[in-house]
Amino acid sequence: MIELSGHRTAWAEAFRLEAARLTAVLHTEVDAIEHIGSTAVPGLVAKPIIDLAARASDGTDPRALGPLLVELGYDPKPAGPTTHAVYARSDGSRRTHLLHVFTADDWEHCNQRLFRDKLLHDASAVRRYQDLKLGLAAAHDDGRAYTAAKLPLIEELLNEERAARGLPPTTAWDKWCRPSRGLRRPVRSPRVRRAAARRPRPWCAQGRAPRRPSRRPGSSPRNRPCRRGRRSP
Repeated sequence: MIELSGHRTAWAEAFRLEAARLTAVLHTEVDAIEHIGSTAVPGLVAKPIIDLAARASDGTDPRALGPLLVELGYDPKPAGPTTHAVYARSDGSRRTHLLHVFTADDWEHCNQRLFRDKLLHDASAVRRYQDLKLGLAAAHDDGRAYTAAKLPLIEELLNEERAARGLPPTTAWDKWCRPSRGLRRPVRSPRVRRAAARRPRPWCAQGRAPRRPSRRPGSSPRNRPCRRGRRSP
């Protein structure tokens, strides 16, 4: 069963404390930090994990902050979303914080912030999302299946918020691959993807005809039988 907790007012304070720790270390690398995820929405049940969103300063690579964050206990998640960098902090085997770092260009309309805003101003959306979460948490033991089953409603609510802002619809799934039958397919690591990219492609995938095999000694036309079973003159 997925662990969900009733909303705690302490989560807002936990965010403020963590944002202060991050600002002290990343003060020149990021210029905004916000509380996102279910713990940022009053009254909503959530996993007890604090999600934070940070906007990288101009010229800062969101995926290059690992050396600075390691002293705060964060590890990068290279197989996470394709749209931004994610760093996780844990207390033993229990994850406590997730830091999402976006480029300045992606910050304004990133899915995580828009979905949070939808829940903050739409009480009916909060009720629908909470009912879904409680039902799925009781039915699933696998976190990946739980997350995948939430996607249709998340995408519906996200696109309602985008439409209200004059933005086109989008997909809520930003991982390396789409979920299949309620589960994500195994995600290949960047190292495996690079190795696959270097692997020679078959001739049919390259749009070229295959090379004819070289003739073996003694296989000249004069030594091959003709169609009538006789040697060529």
